[in-house]
Amino acid sequence: MVCKPIIFKDKDGYLILKDTNRRLFKIHKLLLEFKLKRELEENEVTHHLNEDKQDNRLSNLEVKKRNQHQREHQLVKGKLSDKKKCKCGRIKGYASKMCAKCYAIKRDKIERDKLGRFKGGLK
Repeated sequence: MVCKPIIFKDKDGYLILKDTNRRLFKIHKLLLEFKLKRELEENEVTHHLNEDKQDNRLSNLEVKKRNQHQREHQLVKGKLSDKKKCKCGRIKGYASKMCAKCYAIKRDKIERDKLGRFKGGLK
């Protein structure tokens, strides 16, 4: 007996395709891979732009790096504490007291200080 493909919603609210061989596929991932004409890499995930898990239009799907996607959702849900934010509001770097942009500004200032440009010319 040959089974027809079945589409159902999983416990997280995503649409799942169960094929004739009983394999399970997330529909949003299949569609995005079709759009990109390649498989997603290990560190890539599918992001729904409007955050509706069942809206699988190609215009609503985009690829994000796993860590970036996780951070964005933590910010939206308010789960990312202020301790992980730089004084400018951006997310701090790993084991850092400031974000990459603020760190670069500070590093450039320190380098210029070493040259004496902020202290009245060259020494």
